[in-house]
Amino acid sequence: SAHHIPAHLKATNTLLDNLNAHHAYLLREKATFYRTHQEIDVLNYQQTQCHYIDVGGVHFHTQAHAHRGDHLLSVLASKEFPMEQDNVGYTFIDRDSTWFSTIL
Repeated sequence: SAHHIPAHLKATNTLLDNLNAHHAYLLREKATFYRTHQEIDVLNYQQTQCHYIDVGGVHFHTQAHAHRGDHLLSVLASKEFPMEQDNVGYTFIDRDSTWFSTIL
């Protein structure tokens, strides 16, 4: 004889299956959220490690680790020579910007 499952138990099993599927979905979304949050934290940190330079009216962003060595950027990064920054944080260099991106 066929075993008959009452309708209310079928509905309960369906509800539990749906809840388990939704729970698994939420766990995946939570993992994605935390992974994205970590990536944003890294980007925010890197952004704080940037130098903002205005060369002849053109804005450049460069990461601080690129300033190691004996060149103008290392002097800027060292803060050895005080340089003025505008209200946004760009250090002005009074030079032609045409080749600066290549040099950078």
